Amino acid sequence: MINPSMILGPLLGPNFGTSVGLIHHLMTGRFNGIPRFGFSVVDVRDTADAHIRAMTTPAAGGQRFIIGGRFFWLKDLVAILAHSFPDHASRLPSGVVSDEIVRVMAQSDPDARTIVHELNRDLSVSAAKAHRVLGWRSRPEEQCIRASAQSLIDLGLVPASSGESATRRPVTAS
Repeated sequence: MINPSMILGPLLGPNFGTSVGLIHHLMTGRFNGIPRFGFSVVDVRDTADAHIRAMTTPAAGGQRFIIGGRFFWLKDLVAILAHSFPDHASRLPSGVVSDEIVRVMAQSDPDARTIVHELNRDLSVSAAKAHRVLGWRSRPEEQCIRASAQSLIDLGLVPASSGESATRRPVTAS
């Protein structure tokens, strides 16, 4: 069994899930604040590779493997997006959303409710077992973050220029 952290990376088409949805929300200006929330990331291509290795490595039978890379606070992920896509930087959130605000939002916002118990927690993971047993390695995390954003731009899901942004609200991970 493969247990990935937050899966990012290039899209195959215009439909995307929750993880890339967060990148989409950030890059389209939906959020104007950043809570103290974070996660480890892994590229979708590396996730597929781990699945193949688990199916073809005899020593992997009946085992569970955590796969994931470096932990990123959401503010650090936003900084990577701003640096990598300067034309979109004006849409990215820059303010901080306090823990208290996220807790209040969680009373009525299901997205806020999903992260309220993970505020200020370093949720780093170790892929040491996958490295050791499967010989699995991941590409640089910044590369998968950029690939998610570039796919959204290439597919026209994020406007090419930084004109007016969508209605903004404090950021929550969904």
